[in-house]
Amino acid sequence: MDSNFEIIKKQLIKYPFLKFCFEKYIDWIFSKSSSKNVIEFPLIYMLLSNNKRLQELEDKLARAKEILGLNDKEFVNKFGFQDELLTNNKEKIHDILAEPLFVLDLDNNKFKNIEKLSKKITKNGKQIKLADFKAEFQGERFAIELKTTMTENNIEDGKSIGGNKDEAKKMLLNNCLIKIEEKNQRVFEQLNNTCKFFNCT
Repeated sequence: MDSNFEIIKKQLIKYPFLKFCFEKYIDWIFSKSSSKNVIEFPLIYMLLSNNKRLQELEDKLARAKEILGLNDKEFVNKFGFQDELLTNNKEKIHDILAEPLFVLDLDNNKFKNIEKLSKKITKNGKQIKLADFKAEFQGERFAIELKTTMTENNIEDGKSIGGNKDEAKKMLLNNCLIKIEEKNQRVFEQLNNTCKFFNCT
């Protein structure tokens, strides 16, 4: 048995909600990767580092679940912990975690009735793509699509290892534009559909 796997299993006992969210993903990683390669997965690295971020993440995910009014199973299914994470794309964890953590941002900024939407609905036999969330703010209902982007690999331990702030800002803005333009600007279709079907203002 892999020693790292045993360490992580023991570690997760202290964090029951993280265990519920990530146990299937962790099992999948160790079944697909060699012992020396598992550390390349950000989640595995964090779990083995045994730092304070684990309790922080446990608390934040539990808080997001509470805000949305979901039970454990609904939460895991809504955000793709059980299926979308099972990919060789090691960075997918950032996309998956961004959405429930964004729920906290919405709540902190006084949004109400926040709801995580399904990726699509079927209407008249046709599948229609939706945005990630709908939420209300000061009497207005918003359709919200979250896009994540990174500044390539020029950040190490929270510090820039190449380029200045202007270059990093330019890269970030460029990556944001790419996210909007990708897949024939599908983000606008998702937002428009959500506005239409959920009467967003």
